[in-house]
Amino acid sequence: MTTSSLPLRGASRAIPDTLAPITRKLNNSVAQDLNAKVDVNGEDPHQLALDWMKAEGFVKWGLPRSPATCTAPAPVPDICQGPLRDASS
Repeated sequence: MTTSSLPLRGASRAIPDTLAPITRKLNNSVAQDLNAKVDVNGEDPHQLALDWMKAEGFVKWGLPRSPATCTAPAPVPDICQGPLRDASS
């Protein structure tokens, strides 16, 4: 028996359950469009992915890419080196 044929249990089961709604929406057409925006238009892949996930309702807000732009709502510990501040301020 290989590890890929073993049944998933507990926390391991949460991974495919969490990713299933995303993989249903991220079809080939969407992936090609997103890839073109990165490869052709030079858009930031991390920001593009976050924007897509926000638009699809998978996330409500995203973590900043650098401490200088840290706007995550509290309480989210250890995501930036400075104090957290509200995105509305």
